[in-house]
Amino acid sequence: GLLRENVARYFGVPPGRQAIYDEDGLLQTSTDFARALQRVTPKLFVYDVQRMPVDMRDRTVEALEMLDSEIEQSFECFGALKYSSRNTARGW
Repeated sequence: GLLRENVARYFGVPPGRQAIYDEDGLLQTSTDFARALQRVTPKLFVYDVQRMPVDMRDRTVEALEMLDSEIEQSFECFGALKYSSRNTARGW
């Protein structure tokens, strides 16, 4: 979106390599960005995933894996296992 394009322009981090955080963590969805930008004093942290500290990258990957697991459970609750991101990535 527009924010990622502006980050690329002003900070030199291509959209495909951006990791944008606020005080609560990684911003992934439009809802995350809306929440972060509606704060009284929004504060965003921009990282290039190829240059970010290894421990931060590892923690982010762990958090994304947990989120993926929670989303898969939600799909299962709705009987939509075949639509989960994990199975789609595996070609199921």
